[in-house]
Amino acid sequence: MILAVIVIICLIGLIVGSCFGIFFSGEDTGTGQTMQTVVREINEDYENQLDTIKANISYDVLEMSGSRAV
Repeated sequence: MILAVIVIICLIGLIVGSCFGIFFSGEDTGTGQTMQTVVREINEDYENQLDTIKANISYDVLEMSGSRAV
């Protein structure tokens, strides 16, 4: 019983401090970019590519699925 509690506490600690950065995505990693700035740049690039495609390709109906990154 006590061993199970210790294992659960350790698992929670590993998830909180994981390399995925679940709770630390807003921090600068030394590269000068945060997660928010990277997502903003990706969204701008995505929007620019969509505008280019719309301007250069003739189409009758444009159907898109999915959504932008949050």
